[in-house]
Formats: sequence, structure tokens, C-alpha cells
Amino acid sequence: MSSRYDYREKFRNFMTRKQMRGRDPNRVQVIQYSSPENGYPTNEDFDFLYTRKHVWVYSDKFFKLAATFYGDPKLWWIIPWFNQKPLESDYKPGDVIEIPFPVEDLYRFFG
Repeated sequence: MSSRYDYREKFRNFMTRKQMRGRDPNRVQVIQYSSPENGYPTNEDFDFLYTRKHVWVYSDKFFKLAATFYGDPKLWWIIPWFNQKPLESDYKPGDVIEIPFPVEDLYRFFG
């Protein structure tokens, strides 16, 4: 399965000696990904997607919903992105959210 990082540019971030204090001296660089330019589905795009409604309950977590609906908890980020509410605290019990499918078609919205 694809990853949201597949199409993102990687770059190295070198640390200064001050930043390295207390860290492994053999690891002086960090590989980071560029920030994505995320789009959002247009009305025409919704013709190719389908959603499943879910009523938010007190114990819901994005990673649990992703594991249930997608079979992979690492896809948790799709649910808040699609519903345009990034935090679990943005939802209250009784809120109806949409779980989009198919996941593979959603990757095209990420640059």
C-alpha cells in the first residue's frame, strides 16, 4: 500500500554541536520530509469517492477508526483531514463523521 510520504521530497537537516548535546554523536543529521501541499476533493471528485458515516462516541480515536475501517491504524490521518477537523478534541459524542473510500484514490490530493 502507498504511504503519504511516497511523493514527498526528502532533505537532510544537519545539527549544530549545541543541538547535539545529549544525543548520539554518530548521528549528526536528520532526514526530514518536505511539507505537503494538501488539496481537498472538489464536488466532481466526490463522484469517485464514497463515504461511510460514523457516529463519534466518547472512546473513539482516529487510529482505532483507521484500524477498523482501513485495516491499518497508520492511516489515521485521513479521517481528520477528510472531515476538516484535525484534533480528536474537535469532535463530541454524537457528531457524525465520514470515513472516505477508497484510500488509494485519496493520495492524489497530496502533493
